[in-house]
Amino acid sequence: MGLQAFNCGANVIAFTKNNKTYAMTIAWAMMIDYSKVALLMGGQADSNKAIEVGDEVGISSLAKGQEEIGNKIGSTHSSKINKLSLFDHEKDGGAILVKNAKVNMVGRVVKIEETEGDKLVFIKVDHYKQDENKEFAYGYDPSLYK
Repeated sequence: MGLQAFNCGANVIAFTKNNKTYAMTIAWAMMIDYSKVALLMGGQADSNKAIEVGDEVGISSLAKGQEEIGNKIGSTHSSKINKLSLFDHEKDGGAILVKNAKVNMVGRVVKIEETEGDKLVFIKVDHYKQDENKEFAYGYDPSLYK
């Protein structure tokens, strides 16, 4: 395993666009302001190829005990399977959220920076809910990001 410079969570971004559902597991996410987050989406992912500025998305920071959800979502592509069948979820507009996550956020993509095929996606969080009684899932399990 490589450098582990920071504590890393297991997060799911999920959304509906053009009657198609996208979901992927993301380890590299950060809060950059009180109402803005940034996520690095791998270039191989269908979700990366579909996301655009203006899209409404759901971001779920998984809770301890939900690691298997991250693994299931990260083990295949959205074009191969309906990933909604892999986890309990709820919809909020075009956003899709993992039920019982530590934090559920709904936001809108405001900026995308391309970097070597990957995308650094900036999202303004419109609203969220968080469960103070849950711990974040630990995201350094490489099996979460196959």
